[in-house]
Amino acid sequence: QLTNESYILAKSCKLKGGFAAYLWFGDNKYSGDFVVTLGGYHPLYKKPDHYPVVPRLGINWQIDKNLSIIGELYFAITPSTLMAGGRLNATYSLGDLKAWFIAYTDFLMNWKPFTYKLFIGASVGASYTLNFLGIRKTFSVELSADLKLWGPNVQGELHISWFIISFTISFSTGKDLSDKSLTWDEFKNSFLIESSPENKLKTNSGSDDILTVSL
Repeated sequence: QLTNESYILAKSCKLKGGFAAYLWFGDNKYSGDFVVTLGGYHPLYKKPDHYPVVPRLGINWQIDKNLSIIGELYFAITPSTLMAGGRLNATYSLGDLKAWFIAYTDFLMNWKPFTYKLFIGASVGASYTLNFLGIRKTFSVELSADLKLWGPNVQGELHISWFIISFTISFSTGKDLSDKSLTWDEFKNSFLIESSPENKLKTNSGSDDILTVSL
């Protein structure tokens, strides 16, 4: 994990976050599992309890007294999932005037069954605080767009928001297959390790009997 003294480009551009690589093998109940992550996981990913907790990789840069930039990044890969994303927030302040820009993306893909989710968004805005005769009033405008894609097949939503109007456009290229489940044979052949000859000799049934119940 990066220390508080880490920086890039300039000492005012502080770095944070961590990295982890775990591999389980041998006589272990998690044998064959692994995770490599830079900056943690996708917000929707349900992290297994035995995976490490890793803080977001990011920067906090106060360029001058008016302009600041905050950014975050993450990447992770496991035997079944790939994920990556980031966020950038730039803010400018000058007296009663404030302007900002925000952009983000989050991507999550599973191998089996094959599914993916992609979220992309950006917004830009400004505000001004007016003081007149003891009355303080803030006026602001903002334009934002958010795109959500998932599949297969490709499904999506585009949401546009302005300070006077907002609307959502939905689209599809066919039936949504993102909730398709694996058959038992697909699951067994993809994720279960075949028993060794020694373990097979200890059982009274074939190697396909992963779980049995005796009464």
